[in-house]
Amino acid sequence: MKSNAVPARWRRIRRFSPRLAYINKPATYPVPGAGASGSRVSNAEPFVPDGFNFPRPQDTKFDAIIRIPTIAAAATVTQNIFTQEENIKAGWIRGLGYGFNNPNGFFQVRTTLLINGSVAPGYIFKTVDAATGDYQGSLPTVQIGTVQNPTDVYIALPANAQVSVRLVNNSTTEAFSFAMRLTGWSYAV
Repeated sequence: MKSNAVPARWRRIRRFSPRLAYINKPATYPVPGAGASGSRVSNAEPFVPDGFNFPRPQDTKFDAIIRIPTIAAAATVTQNIFTQEENIKAGWIRGLGYGFNNPNGFFQVRTTLLINGSVAPGYIFKTVDAATGDYQGSLPTVQIGTVQNPTDVYIALPANAQVSVRLVNNSTTEAFSFAMRLTGWSYAV
C-alpha cells in the first residue's frame, strides 16, 4: 500500500529570548477640574472659563425649579421663572428639564419657554403646527430632559430678562400638573 503522506522533517527550534525596548510614558494633559485627581493645570496655560461653556468666577449660578400643581382642562397658564427685578445682566440657560404627572401631558399641553414675552431668537426647540404650518416655538412632544437630569441647552438670556413658561392645555377633559427645572448662570450684579 502506497502512502501519500509527506515525510516529517525535524528541525531544531531556537529558544525565544526577549529583546530590550525603551518605551516612553504617555504624556498627560491637564483638564479643567482635575485638581482632585492630583494633576494640576499648567501655569503657562491656565484654564480660563469663557462664560459660555463654563461659568466665570464672578457669574451667579442658578438652579430654578417651578411646579404648577394644576393645569385645568382647556386652560392657559403662564408662570414667571425670573423677573426683571432679579437684575440678570445677560447669561445662559444651560440645562432644561420638565415633566408632567401623566404622559398624555407631553401630547396635550403645548409648553413654551418665553423670554421677555416671546420665544427667544435662536431657540433650538422650534416646532411648527402641522395643520397650518405656523411657527409655534413650543417644546417638542417628547421629553427632552427630566427634572432630575436636565438636558444641555444653549439659550441666551438678555439683560434684565423676564423668563416665564406658558402652558396651553389642549385637552378638554384632562387636567395635568407640571414641573420644570432651569440651570445655568447669569452675569448678575
